[in-house]
Amino acid sequence: MISRRAFLRTAGMATGVTFLGASRLGNAIAHPPMDQTNRWIHPPTDAICLLPATEMASLIRTGKLSPVDLLEMHIERIKRLEPFINAVTYLDELRALRRARAAVKAIAEDRVNWDRQPLFGVPFSVKNSLDVKGIQVACGCPTLKYNIATKDAFVVAQMKKAGANFLAATNLPFFSVITETDSGLHGITKNPYNLDRTPGGSSGGEAALIAIGCSPMGIGTDAGGSIRFPSAWCGLAGLCPAPRRVSHRGHFTAFNWGRAGIDEPAFMTVGPMARTVRDLECMLPIIATPDGKEPITVVDTPVGKPWNVPANRIRVAYFTKWRDDRAKPTGEVQDAVESSAQALARRGCDVQMQRPTFFDETIDIGDAFCLKEVTPEMLREASNQFGGQGNVAFERMIAWWGGLKTRMGNTATKWRNRYPAWREKYLKFMSEVDVLLTPVYPTPAPKHGQAFVSKAAGDDTTWAYLVNNVDVVPGGTVRIATSREESSLGLPIGIQVLGSPFGEHKVLRIMRELEDEFGGYQPPSDFLPDSQR
Repeated sequence: MISRRAFLRTAGMATGVTFLGASRLGNAIAHPPMDQTNRWIHPPTDAICLLPATEMASLIRTGKLSPVDLLEMHIERIKRLEPFINAVTYLDELRALRRARAAVKAIAEDRVNWDRQPLFGVPFSVKNSLDVKGIQVACGCPTLKYNIATKDAFVVAQMKKAGANFLAATNLPFFSVITETDSGLHGITKNPYNLDRTPGGSSGGEAALIAIGCSPMGIGTDAGGSIRFPSAWCGLAGLCPAPRRVSHRGHFTAFNWGRAGIDEPAFMTVGPMARTVRDLECMLPIIATPDGKEPITVVDTPVGKPWNVPANRIRVAYFTKWRDDRAKPTGEVQDAVESSAQALARRGCDVQMQRPTFFDETIDIGDAFCLKEVTPEMLREASNQFGGQGNVAFERMIAWWGGLKTRMGNTATKWRNRYPAWREKYLKFMSEVDVLLTPVYPTPAPKHGQAFVSKAAGDDTTWAYLVNNVDVVPGGTVRIATSREESSLGLPIGIQVLGSPFGEHKVLRIMRELEDEFGGYQPPSDFLPDSQR
């Protein structure tokens, strides 16, 4: 087992930081420590921090790694590297250390149920719209900066029951409703693959922190791509379970997001984010435990086991662009979908390119329901009530939403009326295939300040509607390639994998096949030792 003393010798190279308030990570570090050749010094603990969460758990279970050492490695890495990306809103250092020491004692006394606690001793992080008892849960809103959660959100409690150790809350946009993580309370989060790019939103802080190796895994939320965009743009594996699969209890949202019934989409879902699909496979059954106190959660459809489905029995459809070329992906993104389809065909899947005509109604139907759920007036009211004045990204979104309302006019009602027929056709199609491959977004991570700057920029988010328009369809994102184009050189490219109703296990199976084929997560090179670049 790695001793704490040995760890402290390596961690001694790290620079300290200043904290603002109770464990709020400050921005006192100008640079990580450097050597005489102006290269960043990386302690050997970095390699452990980049392991999959399930592998960390295995090392703890076999006695090769202490929960305290593992936690301190992550705390040291957060203090050294996180200020570059500004992803943490709250570092729960002292309480996490107490829990880690208690975990060491529980192992020594043989009090761990390893089957029921498969993530015992492994740190995790949570998007700051989910309640964690005793910490600020502000959802990026300045007026909520003194809002302290009195109990854990259901999914947070489930992770803790599985042995995971809460370490940090992560940044998100104001009100959690935009594709760029720009919070009036905690500032802008940056993409570790290129600091001039956004990690996405609204679970952008979560994605950036996991991608940089400062958290092994985390929980995000998704009402229109908020897990999938950040996961794709930060090269992660992310899963958006069917919106009625995982309990929302303890999640802050001021909007209804379609909970009225089966005749309208239930956009919102809560899901896992990690560096490997294997970690998602471990996390999903933990957080998808039925919650008897949350009526939206489906209680009689258990999570399937991904490896019980042979690859040669999985039916795969794919397409790369809409017929009218709205939200048209770049050539590299289309190639990533095509390459994924070809790889699955080589692995024995039944693969066909399919784009039924009714798919071309998807964007307009999704926009029409978004306008019903969230009007420009509601956004303005939220800005006034929760301190959004002056938040440039949110102001852009209000303006874009107003433009959408004008563009759609009376046709919004027509498109909502077409929804039942569209839904029936979509569910029939998804019952005839097991998974559908598409782009998750037309490009790799955009530059900061590009969210909702134009009608086209708003349209670009609409690939997400293929999940959020139907409350029983899951979707995931997995890294396929790295951009070689000059405008986005070195940025990860992920694709979207959608499943049949409550078919998360098939989505995960295909994501694992693609991860095996294309390599999955690759660490941001600027945050690696030279020997690992």
